[in-house]
Amino acid sequence: MPETPEQATERYLRSGEHDAHFRAWPGSNFLARSHCGDAALRSALISAVHSRTLHVAFPETVANIDDVAFNARKSGTDGAWPG
Repeated sequence: MPETPEQATERYLRSGEHDAHFRAWPGSNFLARSHCGDAALRSALISAVHSRTLHVAFPETVANIDDVAFNARKSGTDGAWPG
């Protein structure tokens, strides 16, 4: 019995693996199936991450970080754009 799009999505969310040919999704050819399947998997992943992080509280140091200074310190540069 072929896998349904719902089953393929659940498998992807559980394992991170998917059928590269997107055989579970409808479409008259590979390109149509891949567009449909890719959009469905991306949407499902975004929804899963969003639902799992709704109530996450970021530490104060992360919420107010100076990302330019942080990246400069980590990369060993002064933080200025090359130019």
